[in-house]
Amino acid sequence: MIKSQYESLGVESDKTRIKENFFGVNENVFPYAFVNIGNDPWQKNWVHTLHLDGGGSKSATHWLYYLVTGDDRFLRFDIADAIAMGADIAAAGFVGPFVIGDVIDINGRNVDKKVIIKHAALGLKTTLKLFGEYGIITGDKRYKIRVYCMGGETADLVDQLTSWSVNVAIFSRMLRTGVITGDVLAGDSIFGFSSGGQAVWEEFLNSGKMSNGSTLSDAALLYSGYQKEYPFLRSAKNAFRGKYFVGDKPLGLGMTVGEALISPTRQWAIVMKMVIDRLKSIGEFDKLHAIVMNTGGGLTKCAHVGNEIRYYKTILPFLPIFDLIQTETGETQRNMLKTFNCGVGIEVIGDNRGGYLQSALEWVSEKSGIDLFELGMTYQSNTAGKNEVIVCSEGREYGPVWK
Repeated sequence: MIKSQYESLGVESDKTRIKENFFGVNENVFPYAFVNIGNDPWQKNWVHTLHLDGGGSKSATHWLYYLVTGDDRFLRFDIADAIAMGADIAAAGFVGPFVIGDVIDINGRNVDKKVIIKHAALGLKTTLKLFGEYGIITGDKRYKIRVYCMGGETADLVDQLTSWSVNVAIFSRMLRTGVITGDVLAGDSIFGFSSGGQAVWEEFLNSGKMSNGSTLSDAALLYSGYQKEYPFLRSAKNAFRGKYFVGDKPLGLGMTVGEALISPTRQWAIVMKMVIDRLKSIGEFDKLHAIVMNTGGGLTKCAHVGNEIRYYKTILPFLPIFDLIQTETGETQRNMLKTFNCGVGIEVIGDNRGGYLQSALEWVSEKSGIDLFELGMTYQSNTAGKNEVIVCSEGREYGPVWK
């Protein structure tokens, strides 16, 4: 197997080694669900979860964009990315109330701490407002996601960090009956919502890149001269080596390269809650077996959900940003599929007999403004004790076993 360029830069897309080392340490009473879930110690028949995540090396690209353009509008999306990543607990049914805390690590020698803190606070406020007042799609307060912010930690790490990093922890609890267990069955249908386009609540057109693969994509696309001008943003090994300035607008991309690379991760918790609420409202929640957010692991992320399932998916041609990344990196199709979402932000898997599941998802698509795709089906795995993923892209099959 050809090692991906992403891995050669010292990054592991699917976190396999981490999962292997921490197996058995983390409590998980629903082992096939999207996130770890524990029994609530305070109340019988309740469960809880806690997820800590962030936008990764995308923070450095936000700062580069600001340094080059002087445009600070996008800095607030760094903490919004972290919230979107942490709020993927909604994929297991945890759709609020959320309790949120943040950790912001800064090297004040290389970046302006006042600017970082100002826009982190702004991004936190606007994102929590979006969650807390989520009637902006239908005006229906049924979709309100209550969020409680408990503060966090801001650390000055001038020796350990070269620029800045933002991570968010999100805690939530609920009755066991609300868990999306990940008990996927052979014969289930797989649907996907596009990572690109523009949801009705979004201010800008979204490239769809989300918050994965930045270590590779940003190095390969962005102008090599930035490395000399801003050496603290990238190590020499992972240096900027591309040909594009942040303001360049390649044909077909629909936005500048800089805007495409820092497009915020969509707040998928809102979409997931819409899916859950719609299915409950029509009495078909039991048809929903799993939701997958295609972050680390890209289109192979679903391999972590379910037991002895073979996922067979056919995707549409790449969104422009992924075409550009592949052209500039020379990355193989297989490794692109494993590293990036390639245009599918979340997948919804379940029983579509009677068409109820698809009908509910089409309703969500219409209300949210996000394109919906019918991707494929699930089958019994051919490998005992393991899930398998096959992705059909550009007329070729890739898979079945991803390791």
